[in-house]
Amino acid sequence: MKKEKIIDASLDYIWKNGIENFSMRKLSIELKCSAPSIYHYYSSKEILFSNKVHYFFSLLFRLQLAWPEQSFKIFSIVLGDSYAPDGVMLNDRYLALVTIHGTIMVFFVLTAALSGTFSNLFEFN
Repeated sequence: MKKEKIIDASLDYIWKNGIENFSMRKLSIELKCSAPSIYHYYSSKEILFSNKVHYFFSLLFRLQLAWPEQSFKIFSIVLGDSYAPDGVMLNDRYLALVTIHGTIMVFFVLTAALSGTFSNLFEFN
């Protein structure tokens, strides 16, 4: 089972059935696999959702970077007219979002790496 397949299947499931009906068990049934195989990659549905948000914003940033002056309706829907008037993301808003997104992702990676690195350093008896 690959992470991308889990994300794609979860997005499809939520699109068809709604987020309120989503569970890891139901996703495992949809994928025809065991729930532990999903939990191997994602320890909870909240972690899976945060990964989806990261994936979604990465796609938005790539669209903006590839076609900087192109109008995309999704920008207006997701970001609003103050960030993307007429579906074109403002340059300063783009830079701000990329900086925030990068900072958050680095924080999560460093937090996980450091807690995993130092969690077994000390033994308390």
